[in-house]
Amino acid sequence: MFGENLGNILIKKYFNKSTSKSKIELLDITFKKWLSDKSVFTLLKNYEIDEDISDKPTADMIVLGLGAILGNLIIDETGANWVLVKDDYGETHGIYFESPTFKHMNYPFDSIYKRVNSRETGFFKYILQGAVKDIKFRKM
Repeated sequence: MFGENLGNILIKKYFNKSTSKSKIELLDITFKKWLSDKSVFTLLKNYEIDEDISDKPTADMIVLGLGAILGNLIIDETGANWVLVKDDYGETHGIYFESPTFKHMNYPFDSIYKRVNSRETGFFKYILQGAVKDIKFRKM
């Protein structure tokens, strides 16, 4: 998935040393470092990207890359699936899980977009934990 590849490149940009930190911890660190990055935004055509992002990535790149990783972590833990959600406001990708007794939706990209403007950090692990707990608890 392109988004996850972009996310791994972004993590490498902001945390380029070997680490024992979990992927979810690296998402939080990368987002926090991106917020404090004072370099100029990069303008890319059609997200053409190579392994070396020397300028500050755009907010869209951060949302796409880190959101794809977050969504895939939720899927890996729960067996949910990516879906495209369309409504009166437009369309977005989400994580969907359905069982005979309940339905669960999570919106990784939208969750990150909210934090770009608010500059909130440290939220990735709570989104993952909340989704996993909700789905696994209700599966029982």
